[in-house]
Amino acid sequence: MTGNTITFALVREGPTDDGLVRLIREVIIACVDDGAVVIGEPRDYKGRPASQVIAVRDETGPDVDLLFVHHDSDARDDSGVVSEIAAAAQEFPRPDSVVAVIPVQETEAWLLADEELIQSVVGRAKTTMSRRDLGIPALDQVENTASPKEVLEQALVAATKESGRARKRTKSKFSDLRTAIMDFLDIDGPLAELPSWRRFRESTESAVANL
Repeated sequence: MTGNTITFALVREGPTDDGLVRLIREVIIACVDDGAVVIGEPRDYKGRPASQVIAVRDETGPDVDLLFVHHDSDARDDSGVVSEIAAAAQEFPRPDSVVAVIPVQETEAWLLADEELIQSVVGRAKTTMSRRDLGIPALDQVENTASPKEVLEQALVAATKESGRARKRTKSKFSDLRTAIMDFLDIDGPLAELPSWRRFRESTESAVANL
């Protein structure tokens, strides 16, 4: 950390997950109480965590204070990805500054936490539909859902309360709507109820404390 500035980098599965940068920044800010400036950006390194961590390590630019490594678990059990990122962290000069970002199943599971936001991004002025109406599992079951991306797409279509052509338009705009949800997701909202999010926050708090 330089002065009261904290810098971080995010390596992720793809650019559709760049919205995580804003969430990470807000979590870091919540961890400090000294008015620190937090600056972060994604890196376009592909591959598995080890190669991504090594690529950041070997950059010729300024070092970052924290490195966030994002990979979906693609299953209910995230232990394999946890172990992989922990091993990859050993390739970094400061392993305790590497933080795993592991949504259980898929990143879309985190987006399924907030049913009101899902309705809002499709233009519903009143977010009155229940999770059941939208076809979304209860919060304590979200991470048991095998295909969160498909569930989110269906929920967005259901939230339009339209049929035919309007529903097709909503489906065709899935990527933009997903981005909008990520942009407005509240780190202290329903998302905070998901175990994988809580683990991420705890890991971030620990890494920030070690700076």
